[in-house]
Amino acid sequence: MVPTDIIFRIFDVLAQQVFQSQGAARADALRAILHFGSVSISQRHSFQEFLKNHPNGVVLRPEIFAFTHPEWKQEAANLKENCEKLREDFSKSKSLITELSKSFHSLNSSSTANQGSGLTIFDQFESIQIDFQTFKWSSDMGPMISSIQGKVIKLDAKNIGRERVLNEVIPCLKKIPVSCPIVFDLSSNHLVSKDLAALIEFMAGNPTIYRLDLSENPLFEDKDNHKEVVQLFACGGPLTHCYLSNVGFNDVAAQELKQAIAKSSILEHFDLRFNQLTADGVVAVIKALIPGAEPDQKVITSIRQVRLFNNAYDDEADDEIIRDAKSQAVEDIEKFTENDPELGAVVTGAWGIKTRKVSFISVFEIGRYQQDPEAINTGAMMYDSRAEQMML
Repeated sequence: MVPTDIIFRIFDVLAQQVFQSQGAARADALRAILHFGSVSISQRHSFQEFLKNHPNGVVLRPEIFAFTHPEWKQEAANLKENCEKLREDFSKSKSLITELSKSFHSLNSSSTANQGSGLTIFDQFESIQIDFQTFKWSSDMGPMISSIQGKVIKLDAKNIGRERVLNEVIPCLKKIPVSCPIVFDLSSNHLVSKDLAALIEFMAGNPTIYRLDLSENPLFEDKDNHKEVVQLFACGGPLTHCYLSNVGFNDVAAQELKQAIAKSSILEHFDLRFNQLTADGVVAVIKALIPGAEPDQKVITSIRQVRLFNNAYDDEADDEIIRDAKSQAVEDIEKFTENDPELGAVVTGAWGIKTRKVSFISVFEIGRYQQDPEAINTGAMMYDSRAEQMML
């Protein structure tokens, strides 16, 4: 609990170190600012205030934010490369975490968990799974959760109900150290749009959630209230996988997606299956994500797959609208590449698009597999298979 004025002084000294250094030394000073600002929630708030209000913070703000992106990308790559090991550790750690939580709730207050001597079990794992089907949160467990430094943490909170999500899962989430990448499953909990407020607040201040599953929640039950869902992407941060299957995602949300999603600089996998998108909504999603489709649109080079099948679009007229949008997108990408060959090469490479010969379904799954058997043999299906294998 360092006083704010002293924290600001530390940030100021570190900022001066950045200004006086070059190369690796400058990178070390930037990293020191970030890491010090991540020691605690209170210091993180002070760090944000420093970036907003202190002259040195304002000057360094763009450079510091740009500096975080490579670290996010590297962490995201580590999650994919080590998914087998992570899944193994998730499975092994789940039962141990459950036993620790039971000891907190037992009448025997002298349990090893309460004394802290059992926490060394975390050392043997690279990742920890907290399964709320068998884990019950209490505020007494805050120190235990806070002790899990530098581990990948999976919060498995699917199908436990809205009240437990709001009263147990969100408080537990807020105790996870900022050094821990988070895989977060909130599917099938009857959550509505307004329930996302606490999650959005957390994501805005703590860029730690890399994978988020909100599928099978009636998030658009109130059809006029969809801003919270779109706001998930405005938080930016290290989100790479977002699953919004069967949440009622509609055309209005798709239209508003463009400005928000531009801040999701490393988003790779976006699942919008089984929603309420008509052809106009599908076109809006395409325009929100395709580089060059709109003037002055920020380029998102990270997108690998957007899953759109089983939405409300259906008839031949809709198919024609979507085909026209895909054709226009191909032309936009070709123009984009002509205007900026270097960046264009990055974009087309990232999307797996070959100029003048495009299999667009390898990125956007538009067709319904049940009605389009030829789609089963496309790159989309193969890519989809690999994406499922890398789910955490």
